[in-house]
Amino acid sequence: MTRLGYWVLLGLTLKLGSVQAQVETIDFDNLTQQQLGVLYCCDFYKLGFSLDIDGYNFTNTGHPDGNSEYGLAVWGTDHSANADPGGFTLRAGYSDSVTTMTRIDNATFSVWSVDIANWNNAYALSGPVTIRADLEGGGTVTKNITTDLFLGLETVELIWTDITALHFESGASYPYQFDNIHFVPDQNPDPGPAPIPLTRQITMTFDDVVLNSCSPCQAYGFTFQPGFFGGNSPNPYQAPPNSDGEALYGIGGGQTGRHFLMTPVSGLEFGIESLDVNFWPDDNSYGMFYTDTWVLRGYDTSGKPLAEVTIQQPNEAGAWVSVDLDPIWHSGVSKIEFFGQQDSYGMFAFMDNLVVNVPPTQVEFDVQPWFTENEIDPASPYGMPVGIYTTSVADGDAVDFDATQIDASTVKLGYGEAPVLGTTTVLDLDGDLDNDLLLGFTIADSGVVCEDTDFPVSGETTDGEPFSGVDSITTINCETSSCHP
Repeated sequence: MTRLGYWVLLGLTLKLGSVQAQVETIDFDNLTQQQLGVLYCCDFYKLGFSLDIDGYNFTNTGHPDGNSEYGLAVWGTDHSANADPGGFTLRAGYSDSVTTMTRIDNATFSVWSVDIANWNNAYALSGPVTIRADLEGGGTVTKNITTDLFLGLETVELIWTDITALHFESGASYPYQFDNIHFVPDQNPDPGPAPIPLTRQITMTFDDVVLNSCSPCQAYGFTFQPGFFGGNSPNPYQAPPNSDGEALYGIGGGQTGRHFLMTPVSGLEFGIESLDVNFWPDDNSYGMFYTDTWVLRGYDTSGKPLAEVTIQQPNEAGAWVSVDLDPIWHSGVSKIEFFGQQDSYGMFAFMDNLVVNVPPTQVEFDVQPWFTENEIDPASPYGMPVGIYTTSVADGDAVDFDATQIDASTVKLGYGEAPVLGTTTVLDLDGDLDNDLLLGFTIADSGVVCEDTDFPVSGETTDGEPFSGVDSITTINCETSSCHP
């Protein structure tokens, strides 16, 4: 920490009292070897254009010419250009690029100060940097600085509160490096909805999908994004050798440091129990067996690494490796990465037969389909209609779902799990030429109370597939209906 940084935090202690205990620091010194990837010729590590660390995400827009050399990076700990010898600083882009810091859970935070230096600590250079914050509720605050001609980090005091994003914009001919971001997380972040139980299990065989002409690709309710730590991003590919069908395939290994990212389209958590892995070259067609080591890493819902497993290629042509994952993988996962370690020399890796635990299918659900306000009087003795829509990925929807195949006897409405009232009606509710389902329920049975803002539905289709959904509501007449405890 710089001397000025010490006095900034000391001043905050006097100003904020007990809040000082909440001040945290991102110093980038805990980057893992897998996050760093390969050490390149000039003794720096390419991190790509996105980095998750300590519950925050840093994203760089890249150079306007699209050159993949210009993204996030860190100097080696002992490199003379590193302004934090023995540790890491984040080097951010080149001219005209923007690096943005946000909380992974989308909550607000407050930032007190940040340490900044020119891109190469070995030279006394000076350049402009603009720091800008987006405020909760709208508006921005901005601070323009110029890195001084002295070597080492300099502390910039900000003291901005209740912000949703922090942007670093470079106007110099060379990038800058920053470190020691002192911040306070929102003390009462919105916890969001409760996790949805993982009640379905699917097996991804990739035999019934076509992924060789898309990037990113979507299948089984997931997005498969071929990422990279440098170099150009490949498309997912299929039809590997020595396979009984199709498999997901990615270019990787230590020569390129590329990797795959797998995330659910719904944004909900999932789990993974097992998968099969194969490698290429997988024989001695090049006069030798290649020894390839890949890593599967899972992240929790806060964006922090949850677990990882190293997968070693067997010295046997055409062999698939079956990987059974520990229970920690079976739920609570927000995304997984699959990448080659830096000492690997193979080029390709294949994934197949992924056994994945997922939430119920998330349906489009509409309380009072012909109204936008969705007003409910909790004390009302009457019934109310709801609609569940048929959706299609081909039409741009998130999932394929046929609402006419719902088993009405399994449907539960509201937190009180009210049953369907009377019979259901099949009709086109949204004018897209698909048949949807109209149901009714009794408000008193649904469990809705004053100040409720959401209304859930759950059930199963006729073939036993679970589904769930939620719509927003507004409760009315609460001053007179005495529904508060």
